[in-house]
Amino acid sequence: MAGLLIKELLIRGDLERCLIVAPAGLVEQWQEELAEEFGLQFDLLTKVQVEASVTGNPFC
Repeated sequence: MAGLLIKELLIRGDLERCLIVAPAGLVEQWQEELAEEFGLQFDLLTKVQVEASVTGNPFC
């Protein structure tokens, strides 16, 4: 359902960025399913990357 909503919002031009928060055990499954079923590519953001961010905000 999430993939369908994201795809629709992208097509309409109503979405520029998207943050999906998932349990660690499901992250790779979500990433694979969104890519295979909807052609959506996402980068994974880990705790290590957040802590290493110079600005304290990994999205900047």
